[in-house]
Amino acid sequence: MKFEGIITPLITPFTEGGEVFEDGLRDLMSFQAEKGVNGLFMCGTYGSGPAMNVEERKKVAEIVVDQARGKMDVIVHVGSSCLEDSLELAKHAEDVGADAIASTPPFYYAYDSESILSFYRQLVSHVKIPVFAYNYPERVGTAINSELLNRMAKEGVAGIKDSSFNILKFYEDILAVEKKDFIFIIGTEALMLPAMMAGAKGCVPG
Repeated sequence: MKFEGIITPLITPFTEGGEVFEDGLRDLMSFQAEKGVNGLFMCGTYGSGPAMNVEERKKVAEIVVDQARGKMDVIVHVGSSCLEDSLELAKHAEDVGADAIASTPPFYYAYDSESILSFYRQLVSHVKIPVFAYNYPERVGTAINSELLNRMAKEGVAGIKDSSFNILKFYEDILAVEKKDFIFIIGTEALMLPAMMAGAKGCVPG
């Protein structure tokens, strides 16, 4: 588990009937492995995670982990507007063998920093695998600022996938976080070079 290099934001293919297309998903993963991708970020924005129900997300996690095992790191996004769903998805991801989980702050409603910190604290205490924050304020409506990120790191959050598309904010985060082994992943290939020069370990292009 290195969580570095190119981490694909894996799309989730569906049949015309709206069901998860397992054969198509496995084909996509085979292609990623053949091309040397380092890891997979699944059930995120490109993976349609928020559009699926809990059981569909579990099925995708099982397929992806099964095929990627020993070949690529798998980070399962468990973000939801419901804490219980996120916790259930997190435990399931751990049980099936995912390398890490990630989550946006809960979306739709507005949450203050203390509520967001409490959410990540519960995720960290619920599983033994690494927990990544996923910062995407344009979609979620809530931003993880640098001060909050440092507090989250102290509570055990292992890293962040930052999709704010703001390189200055990314630099501020790197300077603010005191945890030396905190993992920074940039969420766009457009900023990959400056982000990695500043200390990012990987990129989820998109």
